Amino acid sequence: SAVSAETKHILLESAYFAPEQHAGKARQVGMHTDSSHRFERGVDRAGQARALERATELLLSLCGGEPGPVNNVEHAQAALSGGKQVVLRESQITRILGFEIPAADVEDMFARLDFSPEKTADGWRISVPSHRFDIALEADLLEELARVYGYENVPVEPPLAPMHFSLKREAQLPSRVFRDRLVARGYREAVTYSFIDPEYHALFFPGLKAVELTNPIASDMAVMRTSLLPGLVKTASYNLSRQQRRLQLFEQGLRFMLKKDGEINQRASLAGLLCGERHAESWLSKPEAVKAPGQHPDRFDFYDVKGDVQAQLNQIAANSNDTIEYHALNDSDGYPCLHPGQSAAVCRGNRRVGVLGALHPKLLAALDIDMDIWLFELDIPLISDKKVPEFKELSKFPEVRRDLAIIVDQAIPVGDVLAAAKRAAAGELQALVVFDRYLGEGVGEGKQSIGLGLTWQHPARTLQDDEVATLTNQVVTALQEQFNAQLR
Repeated sequence: SAVSAETKHILLESAYFAPEQHAGKARQVGMHTDSSHRFERGVDRAGQARALERATELLLSLCGGEPGPVNNVEHAQAALSGGKQVVLRESQITRILGFEIPAADVEDMFARLDFSPEKTADGWRISVPSHRFDIALEADLLEELARVYGYENVPVEPPLAPMHFSLKREAQLPSRVFRDRLVARGYREAVTYSFIDPEYHALFFPGLKAVELTNPIASDMAVMRTSLLPGLVKTASYNLSRQQRRLQLFEQGLRFMLKKDGEINQRASLAGLLCGERHAESWLSKPEAVKAPGQHPDRFDFYDVKGDVQAQLNQIAANSNDTIEYHALNDSDGYPCLHPGQSAAVCRGNRRVGVLGALHPKLLAALDIDMDIWLFELDIPLISDKKVPEFKELSKFPEVRRDLAIIVDQAIPVGDVLAAAKRAAAGELQALVVFDRYLGEGVGEGKQSIGLGLTWQHPARTLQDDEVATLTNQVVTALQEQFNAQLR
């Protein structure tokens, strides 16, 4: 449009465009103007009439003429509503700003800002003028109060941080204790996926149904792990193929068991892995040629992994009436991935709390691993509770020790012999140790000689020789009746 000397009629248009409708349109059409910038940022919703009248006034004063009628056109979906109303709660002034402002001062400040406060039961209902399109929330009103009140007048007070102490059971061991003990013994923590390959799961636990994912992220991550051992073995295989020949790894996490009713049982577990040389390579180490797994005297073996497990359970055994025992694994224990002749169930009292042993040779061959891998897995809830220690007065009377050497069948576990001896030794027994185990000439084929050291101590008097002899005979008799043992 343009104006010339012959122009007699001029049309003035004054419009309002909502920012949410106008935002981004100038960028889409590649036309940025002062008007587009203003409307994108927001303008007075009720300013069109004033702007139109002012433009008409200026035009008449400069050029003369007569004004025409004003036509008001509104879009049905964007009709301008009345002024906004925002609720301000009086309690929020103290809670958010940190100090109190008298109600009269609040109303005075809003009145000076051209706001219209209306008192309510818990605060005010504020009518916001149209030119303050930036006010939409209660927090905006609080900001205006602080600005008008004066930031320099805001009192400076130290912040309050109320502390609420959570209940901590003294009889409950925190999970970090187990991690710290393993780290102190040279282990490094591994974090593996809870999702594993169905084929990998079937390799470790054939016949055991796992929790299947409805929408797996990959075909090799389609089931939930029922044990932490597959993830650790996969990590070990990855490291062994990259010339890392000495590994001490552990992981603490959840395993997911599928119940008969279809529910999922999540169990917190602790698992570990040993592989390779017992000591790090140095000038003191003397590596020798190895023809078969298990022949190297300086490689990790069953007793290394058993010692690490025992270190986790020593505190429980010391502060509890339960004893830690190790029994041979059988098919019903549910760990076919472990070597049947080099594995054990870890029991606390009469309850199994974990397993340990060597990875089955078939799995070593299937995974193309050329050295033994030793594993353990413990159920954290079953080893986390302990008896709160109580003071017991130290005995002032001497200890008495008797050593026994007995011959039993080689198939009898030493743990069963210890348990039977402890039951027969009465309450004054302070210590029971195995100081020797012998196989070979002099004990007979298929037999083993076990040396037991029994220590008694009475809290109130000195034990007499005849009393100690009676206690020793009780132990010998119990072992003879239960295991057909013979004194050597």
